[in-house]
Amino acid sequence: MRGRWLAMAATLSLTARAYAAASDAPFDRERWALDEKLAVLNRFLPPEAETDDALRKLDALIGNAGLRNHHLSRQVGPAVETESEAYVPVDLSGEGTYAQIDALIDKLGRLPRIIVMERLSLDWITEGRSEPRLRYAGRLRLEYWSKDTSLPRVPLPRLGDGALANVPAEELEAFRKRLDLYRAKVARIEARRRAQCNPLRILAAFDGVPVAVTRFTFDGDVHLRGTRVFPAPDLTRALTGAGAEVTKLESRREGPCETFEATARMTTSGAGVSTDRTWMFEPAGRLCDANDPAGARRIPDTTSLRADDGLTFSFELVRSAGGARPTLVLSRGAMTGKGIGYRVLADGKGRYFGYSVRAEPIADRSFRLEIGALDAETRRHLAAEYGELLGEPVAIEYPEPQVVASGEPLLLDLMRNTRTGDRLSDVIRITAPPEARGLVQIVNGELRRNGQVFKRTGTAAGLPGFDLEGVGRLFVTLDPSVAPGRPTTCVPATLQETPSSPFTATLSFRWDNDAYEWASRDPILPYRPGAAQAFICLDRRGPTP
Repeated sequence: MRGRWLAMAATLSLTARAYAAASDAPFDRERWALDEKLAVLNRFLPPEAETDDALRKLDALIGNAGLRNHHLSRQVGPAVETESEAYVPVDLSGEGTYAQIDALIDKLGRLPRIIVMERLSLDWITEGRSEPRLRYAGRLRLEYWSKDTSLPRVPLPRLGDGALANVPAEELEAFRKRLDLYRAKVARIEARRRAQCNPLRILAAFDGVPVAVTRFTFDGDVHLRGTRVFPAPDLTRALTGAGAEVTKLESRREGPCETFEATARMTTSGAGVSTDRTWMFEPAGRLCDANDPAGARRIPDTTSLRADDGLTFSFELVRSAGGARPTLVLSRGAMTGKGIGYRVLADGKGRYFGYSVRAEPIADRSFRLEIGALDAETRRHLAAEYGELLGEPVAIEYPEPQVVASGEPLLLDLMRNTRTGDRLSDVIRITAPPEARGLVQIVNGELRRNGQVFKRTGTAAGLPGFDLEGVGRLFVTLDPSVAPGRPTTCVPATLQETPSSPFTATLSFRWDNDAYEWASRDPILPYRPGAAQAFICLDRRGPTP
């Protein structure tokens, strides 16, 4: 998100100058350009305590993460204004898995509106639940710009061409105030974007180690308490590798276990890949009993990785006969956004093996799946994170690249004991993100036919659509097999992203020999950046009631 903000800020003046091109007065051009820049910044920090649009998007993200129906509570408090900030507090609580809560926080950081996570706590619950879940409680801040915010006064820039000559003093002063406002807003947005992080990613420090986390709270700093089983990586090094700066760490060895209490500040969001870490919050029980292999059982046989592009890689370890369970180092991945993940297993004695998976999306929600060796960069990443790892990855005879459908299992043999015949294998699945099944948004849309605006639309998400007179209702989807329960006919549409324009994205398509464009002021595919193919489908039963 920060990269998109910087790119937008760098090109703000292009559209502004186009609006001002009709004037020959240099000062008017500069003033109108500044007004256009401020209008764009209002999408990040609105001038009022506007909540309706932000709450609609928040509700859509909650539903998409699978958290909507799990004891969800959302309370909006009164606006808070101080000399340095202004925001509307939103308290959230409910139940979900680590992966669901992580997905919600991750996607909140991709919205244009500045939304700050103020606090968060997680607790393990099992009573009356069919599967382990976490109870979460937190507060978000929907930030805006208060009119009472003090502005640093800075000199006017050199505008050239005698732009300030003969300009009345009151107009110069008004221009200076708006320029001060622009500079202050840019500084606030940049500071907030730099500080954004996902505090849950600190738990990556415990991947592959039997652990019981008994406390997780976030209030700007992350506070952790728990127990882990040795052998395990150095905790300071592991927390640093997860993107945290450790400010307090106390630990004590008790037999095979270490109890710890740590405070750390996230400096980055850690790896751009998430795996489900719900199991880390299971109570310790007999975790540290040397006569009970509870520690070995605690690390799940199945793990999943979610890349930034939305793809999920899941790995399930299976055996053909009762072999001893290895200690797993669950992969965190380092190559996100390119459809690549990796899997690593280790025995806790410095020996490991692993492989990489690359998934290239093709038609009909299928993927070209390629499995290969860990590359040198990944091996260096693991060595730096876990200390010295002895040996090289075990040689595996990888299958030829093949096409698999979303969710289709692929069995990969990892190793075989020639004496016992025991075989260790992974079941690999690549799953398309739920957003690929039609989650699209149009924000303050504008419809054009053959280059002329003929309709303005509001904001809609899911399967946004519009009524076309004499034709019926048209709606947008990424998957033409997804429809609101009615017969459909679909045509391809092309998505073009134009972040420097007031309309940041446009869908282009043809219908009945007419060329249409549907423009949106926010990204049309907010959770799948880079996807260029969508479909416009016709509901043959006509307009909706």
